[in-house]
Amino acid sequence: MRRFPYGRTTLLSTGYFTSSLTWSVYNVYVPLFARANLIAVIGNKPIINTLVGVIMILDNFAALFLQPYIGELSDRTWIPKLGRRMPFIMLGIPLAAIFFGLIGNYHDIFYMLLISIIGFNICMAFYKTPVMSLIPDNIPTQYRSQGSGVLNVVGGLANLTGLLVSSYFYKYYSPKVAFWVISAIMIVCLVILVLGVRERKDVEIEKSEERIKILKSLKNMFTETDKTLLFVLFAVFFANAGYYVGETFLSSYVSVVLGFSDYAAAVMLGVFFVFAVLSAIPAGFIGRRIGPINASLIGVVGFIVGITPIAVISIVDLELMRKILTLNYLTFGWEAVLYSFIIAGIGFCYILASINKIVVIWDLAPQKRIATYIGYFYVFTSLAAIVSPFIAGMIFDFVSYLSGKTGLKSLFVYVACAFCIALIFVSRVKILFDKELKENRDRVADIKEERREIRKRTMLLESLLFGQILRIRATRKLRRLQRKEIQELKEDYSNAKKDKIDFKDERREMRKSHREERDSFRKQEET
Repeated sequence: MRRFPYGRTTLLSTGYFTSSLTWSVYNVYVPLFARANLIAVIGNKPIINTLVGVIMILDNFAALFLQPYIGELSDRTWIPKLGRRMPFIMLGIPLAAIFFGLIGNYHDIFYMLLISIIGFNICMAFYKTPVMSLIPDNIPTQYRSQGSGVLNVVGGLANLTGLLVSSYFYKYYSPKVAFWVISAIMIVCLVILVLGVRERKDVEIEKSEERIKILKSLKNMFTETDKTLLFVLFAVFFANAGYYVGETFLSSYVSVVLGFSDYAAAVMLGVFFVFAVLSAIPAGFIGRRIGPINASLIGVVGFIVGITPIAVISIVDLELMRKILTLNYLTFGWEAVLYSFIIAGIGFCYILASINKIVVIWDLAPQKRIATYIGYFYVFTSLAAIVSPFIAGMIFDFVSYLSGKTGLKSLFVYVACAFCIALIFVSRVKILFDKELKENRDRVADIKEERREIRKRTMLLESLLFGQILRIRATRKLRRLQRKEIQELKEDYSNAKKDKIDFKDERREMRKSHREERDSFRKQEET
């Protein structure tokens, strides 16, 4: 494949569009629905933040237990004319759309709201892993960072679409209309995906007589021989722990701490996602150029550098915080430009890390088990979404109890701390990758030196002792050895990390060296 297939990658990302579309709306409005219902039931008490966190935890339990199971099941499934991913997608999206609409229907009836949330999340977990497997199934390894970039552009556009559409219908119509409009968009995306994607059976389906069990799928994750995977997954956990707390409590922070209207949080998130969409393609190119693990490390470090002053400002100067989040109240001037650069930088660094961390998982996964590894990825993502909002809610309530002021002011401090812990694990993964890369390069260097010695002993002896015929024969033998050397080098590199080694460049250099060797050999013959 000479050129990156932007059109096909965008089409394959349509299923991910439905996921990002709904989650962006869900994470803005469901905490508000939960807060309003809880206040109506128990009154405005300090425990409200903790209970909101508990409700937001409920939506991830289905994902925690179902996604690794569905991933393994999808890897072992093949239905003629549908494939191994589309059956799960075609069933999951319509059911998720129905339950999502019901959340808007029953936003003011507490027990029906909880039922709708649980049903929605079971359906989302059912098709999330197969949707995310379409890209690595159909895109070559060297293009996966770019593929993840396109995927995140589509996801960012979905976030923008969800936030803008829902905020419009929420403000001018009702929550019921807003949620059902989003559900209708999900169905349109499903139709496009079904009509445009045909899976090919070019990968052998993993076969096993053993029945897949949910708990065993979770256990297998910790018994993988490659311990690098666990470090990557812990890095994913802590990065998402910070992200999900920010996304979950931002609407409450904006309304309670900053004093803006409820839908203002949707607009602010929309501005962030605009920067994210503009950053996704460049972030994909960077990941392809320097490798996904290096790109992830740079992204996490940059995010920490950007979010740390925001965390300090959120504690000491709320008026400045209002200006930053509203780009100086959308007035033109040097302050607005400065705040735009800050938000853009934070958004770019987050996207750089987010795009490439999933590529690291893709590259670690054997081709037969891509969906299984993606299931592991989403287990840790779901754990972060379950544990982190609950812990953050307790911390905020504890701070409120001690200080007598709202603990939501410490929101960005929590986010910064979570990303600092993620940096520790990303750095560990970087060390392991570099160690393995050095071992691979040393092994290849030994092989090249061995081949070089064989050529010297074989070629020069024949050409010196015998005449023109054997010299021609020796030249042919040299070419055969060189072709064999390239093939063996390719096989040795097949086990190395694809994001760290560019075989095309190595092969180009080797062929140049071969030409020089043949020229030198001919000069020796003439001499």
